[in-house]
Amino acid sequence: MPCLEAVKVTLIANAGVLVEHKGLRYLIDGIHTNDFLEFNGVPQNVLGEMLCGFGPLADIDYLLFTHEHIDHFMAGLTQTYVQNNRVQGMVVPAEGGGRLAALKEYADFTGVECIAPAIADGESFRTTLGNARLVVAAMRHTGAQFQDVQSCSFLLDFEGKSLLFTGDSDCVPAWFETALAGTHTDVMFVNPLFYLNPNGQEIIRRLAPSTVVVYHLAEVKDGVVSPFQRAVQRDAEKNAPLAYRLVLLDKIGQTEEF
Repeated sequence: MPCLEAVKVTLIANAGVLVEHKGLRYLIDGIHTNDFLEFNGVPQNVLGEMLCGFGPLADIDYLLFTHEHIDHFMAGLTQTYVQNNRVQGMVVPAEGGGRLAALKEYADFTGVECIAPAIADGESFRTTLGNARLVVAAMRHTGAQFQDVQSCSFLLDFEGKSLLFTGDSDCVPAWFETALAGTHTDVMFVNPLFYLNPNGQEIIRRLAPSTVVVYHLAEVKDGVVSPFQRAVQRDAEKNAPLAYRLVLLDKIGQTEEF
């Protein structure tokens, strides 16, 4: 059955997005602060409200985190969020430090469902979260210096409308092929390094999404565009016409419907 209600995606910060469908809300990589790094953390006023259980990001139904890097996920802040909000479930990395272990213990103690699939690269874990079917696809983090970090991709299927969030997953076509076997991708979210990598383009070609969204971009401020964003725009212009619609998610609060 085709998805009759649009899926709404709002940029929270960096690769942090709020996904909404039929009254349920899913926050992916959206609890972190990193004011001293190139990429944006969640704005302090927004973060303060949500950690205290107030504001538009209070009481998120499901929290999902691709990997434990501070520009995507801070386990200590997430535990504070869970303490002060009504959360139905979480998907967290299987690998991580002491604060991640404490978060898992707290979730177990309070009865919050906590999924932490221990799967090998190229494998998948499949379950249901609310009204979405979820595929957790295990990958490595992009970049030689981060190959010790598992960074998962998430495929959320809402009544036949499938959105793939790749986070910082490495561009290994074989892993995507095996982990996502038997699925389809309508909308694919990738970071600029993935988009600019020939293997990343090969994965996009094989999955054949109708829309590609580039996120994990520094926010445009005062008309200043980051070098990564300029490179993506140049590449898209060079290869026009594209086989998909290209969307740049580069403004905090920017909302797209699919």
